[in-house]
Amino acid sequence: MEKINFFGDGLFYEIDHLKNDSDLIFCAKECIDVQKTVGAEMLHRFFRLNPNSSVEVSEQALDRILISGEQVSDIRSDRSISNCVVFNSRNMEGSVMSDGILKLRNKTNALIAERIKELFQASNCVSISDSGHFGIRREVI
Repeated sequence: MEKINFFGDGLFYEIDHLKNDSDLIFCAKECIDVQKTVGAEMLHRFFRLNPNSSVEVSEQALDRILISGEQVSDIRSDRSISNCVVFNSRNMEGSVMSDGILKLRNKTNALIAERIKELFQASNCVSISDSGHFGIRREVI
């Protein structure tokens, strides 16, 4: 694989080769499987469908919000319309706190970060941080 010149003109790059990375796939699948199991248990125990949820997330409701300019936070935080299970977020009510899942996430995140750094010619200029999504920024040396 040709390494990316971090200081080049390109902004987007295809990294299809990672889909064949067996270590990364195993690590991510292990984490996802545990989260799915715990998530299913949590949904069964705590989630109660809001009878108005289909109206609250309808196209008409979205249009109304967009026209009004109302600021809407992450749908995960609105328990009346979301069945999303959040893990290890101390600032979100109802988040599942699990050391086991946290360890699996950290292991997966570290492996992803390692693979991303390997993509660049000047990997010492790459700073990677996990926020639930991976972002990379250029650092000036």
